Amino acid sequence: SRHWLLEQAIYSAHGFYNLYPRFFSAYPSMNFPARTGGYPRAFVALRKHALYRSNTECDDGELGLDECLADT
Repeated sequence: SRHWLLEQAIYSAHGFYNLYPRFFSAYPSMNFPARTGGYPRAFVALRKHALYRSNTECDDGELGLDECLADT
């Protein structure tokens, strides 16, 4: 019943760092596979080094030049 709780997630994309702290309602916009506040899912741009919090955000990243493949 006791588990770690994520305080802040940092995703990096092309020299920019997007911070999502727990206290500013970032949780609703993040994807948690196991439980809310657990470990967040990261979407990695295809053949790139960028990380995003959602597949849609990835596809829109870097002026629309990044692409993530949906889960299969």
